[in-house]
Amino acid sequence: MFRGIRLNRTWLEVSDLEPSTILNMHSSAIDGDFIPDPTGKGNHSGAYADKPRFDEALARSEKHIQLFLEEIKSVEGTISYPYLFLWNSPEGILLHSSCPPSMTEIPRQAGLVPGLLMDKHVLGLNAISLAMETGRTVVVRGDEHTVNLFVLWNCVCCPVRAGEAGEIVGYLDISFDFMYDPGFVVPLLSHLAIRIGEAIDALGT
Repeated sequence: MFRGIRLNRTWLEVSDLEPSTILNMHSSAIDGDFIPDPTGKGNHSGAYADKPRFDEALARSEKHIQLFLEEIKSVEGTISYPYLFLWNSPEGILLHSSCPPSMTEIPRQAGLVPGLLMDKHVLGLNAISLAMETGRTVVVRGDEHTVNLFVLWNCVCCPVRAGEAGEIVGYLDISFDFMYDPGFVVPLLSHLAIRIGEAIDALGT
């Protein structure tokens, strides 16, 4: 999967992957012309979780989402440019998002609504699917994404771990304009992921 190079950073980037891995993730997407839509249906029936599956994932993650929102609120004033936080289930189902009030319509109009499946079999290569594949903090830049929806965004995703075994209980993602360097965001997102994991441990869930 990886090119065997020695990294001087704590996260993975697409350039660290073997070309065959990149091709596999791109080719796994549900369709090259897939466009998410605000109705939660999309132009392919398999792009969004059906209601029973979504409701089950949401019920399992209800307390996690509350902690996600609390932690995001604590850092809102420290980010000086437009951003979108996403909370995803361990299976890659988008469960909740958070962004500045001026941006609330953007994810909805783009079809980034609860229930969207972010795994590689739907959206190909993106930060969430790559974090799912590797179990690592990852950065995916603009045109490295499979789906054109994300080409103007840089995205960083961290697995959120809890429990003695470090089980992944969700994926925390932040997306922002591609003109900003994602490396500066990694420490913040990693810190938030750790805090959410610790808070989940404290709840005993």
